[in-house]
Amino acid sequence: MITPGYLAMQTLWVVLGATPAVAPAPPPPGVTRTEPARALPELRIIDSKGRTVGPKELAGKVVVLNLWATWCGPCVHEMPSLERLQGKLGGAELAVVAVSLDREGRRAVERFFTTAGLKALEPYYDPRGRTATLLGAEDLPLTLILDRQGREVARAAGALDWSSPEMLAFLRDLIGQEPKAASKPQ
Repeated sequence: MITPGYLAMQTLWVVLGATPAVAPAPPPPGVTRTEPARALPELRIIDSKGRTVGPKELAGKVVVLNLWATWCGPCVHEMPSLERLQGKLGGAELAVVAVSLDREGRRAVERFFTTAGLKALEPYYDPRGRTATLLGAEDLPLTLILDRQGREVARAAGALDWSSPEMLAFLRDLIGQEPKAASKPQ
């Protein structure tokens, strides 16, 4: 119901030339905000080109940093939704960084990506598992959401649907992006 007080506030916002503050999208079920945001420890992961990547290289965009392994059933179940997320929002504003903790490293991950038909995600590796220790992973999968400064702003333990409407709204809010117009189905 629209009350006279509500209309008065909306009129005041228009007269003053301001827009009312919009509350941030609530985190979807399974995602917990990290407050205050935390700087990451000095991580060292390997990208698909064999380069070492750390927090400085990840800064500048919102990052969904996922720790997983090919032997982890919930991780394997979650990967297609991370693939869809990278396909929908990945680019200059957001990156999905899926870090495999498989001891076989590149060989195991490339085999898995091929079998699963993953093409949008770039594989990352940490065969020593140091990243899991530094981030306090007790179980896999573990996902951290990082802001543009590379700070942890949210965390999720366990497999989630990263391409659900609630998740997409939450991530779009973090990157400050309005939903794009519907595109043709592929």
